[in-house]
Amino acid sequence: MNKKYPYSEHRASYIIPIAVVIMSAVIIVLTAFNPLRYDDIMYQYVCMDMGADAIHFNHDRRIGGFMDVFVSMKNWYFLENGRLLIHFLAQCFCGFLGKPLFNVLNGVVYGFFLYGCLRWLDIRRLYEGIIVVGLLWLALPVQYIFTVSIAYAINYLWVATAMIWYLLLLRKTALSSSPSLPLPLLFLLGFLAGATHEGFMLPLAGSLFFYVLFRWRHLNKQTWVLIIGLWIGVATVVLAPATIHRSSDSMAQQTGDFNDWLMLKAHVLIYSKRVLLLFALLAGMLYVKGRRLFMAFLKEHSVELLTIVFGLVFVAMLPHYSQRMVFPMELLAVLLVVLVLQRFSFWMARQKTVAMIIVLMMLVHVPLTVFCARRVSLAYREMVCRYQQSPEGMPTMDAVYVAKPVNSYIKFPDEFEYKMLAFEYGNPREVNLHDEQKADD
Repeated sequence: MNKKYPYSEHRASYIIPIAVVIMSAVIIVLTAFNPLRYDDIMYQYVCMDMGADAIHFNHDRRIGGFMDVFVSMKNWYFLENGRLLIHFLAQCFCGFLGKPLFNVLNGVVYGFFLYGCLRWLDIRRLYEGIIVVGLLWLALPVQYIFTVSIAYAINYLWVATAMIWYLLLLRKTALSSSPSLPLPLLFLLGFLAGATHEGFMLPLAGSLFFYVLFRWRHLNKQTWVLIIGLWIGVATVVLAPATIHRSSDSMAQQTGDFNDWLMLKAHVLIYSKRVLLLFALLAGMLYVKGRRLFMAFLKEHSVELLTIVFGLVFVAMLPHYSQRMVFPMELLAVLLVVLVLQRFSFWMARQKTVAMIIVLMMLVHVPLTVFCARRVSLAYREMVCRYQQSPEGMPTMDAVYVAKPVNSYIKFPDEFEYKMLAFEYGNPREVNLHDEQKADD
């Protein structure tokens, strides 16, 4: 037990898990507020080749069981993208497992996400744990992606959880002299992590290439197996026929005005505020702590830092931009910011004060988010009911006031979602969503 904080670790052992459970319950509630929205609406149906200019989902064939999902995913791999694993899960929940089960599981996954971040940061003290749980609620961008729809939550929250636990397992295997898990299981875990989402795992795979390049003589067998499994999993996503076709289309769209192109690339950094904060703190660490400690930090966290850099480069190569695309890099930046701050004595001496401030902010922010989310949910459901009765016109939602601090936790319907509602309740063959759907993912 730490002498300076004799009861800190003891209190953290039960208070932090309680905080994780409470936040998981909040996510369950926020997820339950939303019916099937955005991509969830079309994921109720089997993916099929409906023609070059049509959405690739057959409105006349609803998902009824696992066999329908297998057929849908086979077509998905050749028509949409290579994320078979996560979209298999999405179609199961949207099709026949149901939203109530997903609501609960999404909260459980969020609990594993928080716990994985705490484990990765090696948090043992109460105030540090409170700060991390608070930052992961208050500091991450576009948090509506965790709760607004099944597809968004699986694509971002579930994959982020897989990435954090993969990094934990990588650290454990790299430091272990004897295998903690059988090699086939390590390979499978690496493969499943890599086969999720290229936005998360392709930059990680690139950083692991350099990790292997500089440390290959010191890597044990289980680390090799875990990394190779991830590489193969990433390859199944990136080399999917639909992904290759989609990438070709994206490159073809890069022939715009140079100034517009340059501004789009600048947005990647301008809106990556947490990454910029991390780089600024690293520069401060170099100045205050000296080159030796700075280089030790870079070496210890080279995989995560390179993943951020490669991720920003990857997003900058795309012809369009949204904040969701930089979420993996922003998440790693928030975690690394905590690690950098732990190197400064002025921060360690004020942790209790910071933790108390964060608790007060959470006591206001979380209930406000729930209240506003419920109001938006009621207005959305009313809009859908009206549209079901008269689907000829454009669906419109009544104005709902949402406090500015909770804007990024709530998603109002946009043109894409209105077209999804038209697909569900109108004539799906008159709705051309293929280009919009590809861009939205």
